[in-house]
This record gives sequence, C-alpha cells and structure tokens, in this order.
Amino acid sequence: MLFNKDIKSFMDRFADDKAKLYDIVRSIEEAEAIIGGMRFETFVKQNHVIDGITYHLREIGVAARLLSDEFKEAYGDIDWNVLTNLQFATWDQEIEIDPHALWYVIENDLPRIKDQIFDITAVLEDKEDQFYF
Repeated sequence: MLFNKDIKSFMDRFADDKAKLYDIVRSIEEAEAIIGGMRFETFVKQNHVIDGITYHLREIGVAARLLSDEFKEAYGDIDWNVLTNLQFATWDQEIEIDPHALWYVIENDLPRIKDQIFDITAVLEDKEDQFYF
C-alpha cells in the first residue's frame, strides 16, 4: 500500500502545481486586461491601474512560491525566484518607484512567462493523460 500512497501524494502535488500555474496565467491575463492597449504615458498617470497591476504581480509571486521544489527544479527554464519575489511588489504613491521598470515587466516579462507556462501546461496535460490511460 505504500506504493499507492506515494502515487496519491505525487498526484496531489501534481494537481496543486498545475493549479498554481493556472493561477499565474490568470493573474497575467487579468493584468493584461487592466492595461488593455494602454500607453505608458497614460499608465503612469493612473494610480488605480498601477495598484491593480501590483496586486496581480503579488498574486503571481504567491502562486510561484507555492509551487513544489520538485516542480521548480523540473522546469528550471523559468526563473522561479524572480517570480516568487513578485509577491513583494507594492505601489505606494509616496515612495518613488520607477514606473519604467514596472512597465517593462508588464510589456516584456509577463507575455514571455505566460508563453513558457502554456508550454509547461501542455507537457503536464500529456503527462496527466499518461497517468490515466
């Protein structure tokens, strides 16, 4: 029976990791929806937009932190430490934060990360099919 317990533990961890990946993708898509074709000049003037973006960055960071170490090692092409550190993203009008850096993450890093995660989820779907068939 130990073998069955190991498989169940693995499957539970697999399902948890997969759910966290979907959380990351959802947060990226919600951040993209907030920006919705906005130009940088408009972005820096709208604090509520920046607040919304930093909220979703924190959500990405929390989901990345909750991924299992085994998963992060298996899919090391993504810098999980950088993603995990997004959980500390904050926006405070009184603290000068370079909005250019935030914009760079939105415009360049998030789409790339989303594509990488879609690639990983495709692999996971194949692995899941192998478990059940």
